[in-house]
Amino acid sequence: MACVSARSSISIGIDPAIFERFPKATVAFTLCDVEVLAPKGANAQPKAMERYLSALKQQSVQTLVTRGINSDNYLDQPVCRSWEGVFKIMGEEGRHSTIVNLLRRATAEAAKVQNGQKADLGKISSFVDLYNCVSMQTLTPMGALDLSKVDGDIQLRYGREGDTFTGLGKEAVTEVVKPEHVVYADRSSVLTHLWNYRDAAHACVPREGHVQILLFADQVEEGAGDAEGAILRAMEELHNIGGSYMMMDKLNASRPSVTIDLTRLSEHEVSLKDESTVKIEESLT
Repeated sequence: MACVSARSSISIGIDPAIFERFPKATVAFTLCDVEVLAPKGANAQPKAMERYLSALKQQSVQTLVTRGINSDNYLDQPVCRSWEGVFKIMGEEGRHSTIVNLLRRATAEAAKVQNGQKADLGKISSFVDLYNCVSMQTLTPMGALDLSKVDGDIQLRYGREGDTFTGLGKEAVTEVVKPEHVVYADRSSVLTHLWNYRDAAHACVPREGHVQILLFADQVEEGAGDAEGAILRAMEELHNIGGSYMMMDKLNASRPSVTIDLTRLSEHEVSLKDESTVKIEESLT
């Protein structure tokens, strides 16, 4: 049984100002209960999990090859064009969405797969490696936060005066968040900078440990990614790394926010060991 957060509830929402510029913006998310395992060390992944993740990475690159997505044309994919446009609007053309960066790396490894070799996509942790593969397979940017590190409610909004950001892997750098930047933020900090560019160092998924994780998928245009499909796919795969999901939901202009009753989650937690499909209506609403 999951160890549910001590808080009683959390609200997740999208600021109405976001829809003024991005009317089709969609955020899908799930709350997971996972024992995150590192690739190496005292609490390393068991061999069966390691093999599963390795196979999933090869499958993900092969999916791109089958679709004809390569290092010459990945930027022409609707999802990449969509997010490159978002970053231009935010005044950050030199940076890219996570999906753009993932496709760049994966397509660079495609030749190995075509030649019967293994693509090298690196190893981070069981959970991060899994959702990165799902992100590639569904052509949808995703990100994740440690629920225990979130202060209050979460909102996708524009930057505000006084906002700063310290990103994962950039702990020595504090960036000033600009008013045109879209961020995920809680009561006291920015959790994800430039929509889905980088998660905050203080709230990212740990490399190992038992944790409740909020996994997000983002979409700004129809036909340019599949936020809901990405979350559902992640939920279907979760049992392969010993995890389970507790709920999921989707936000858009017609349903911009939701409050999750965390006290009820342990009663509704579902293991995907015996489930292959799930619908939005099965979430706690």
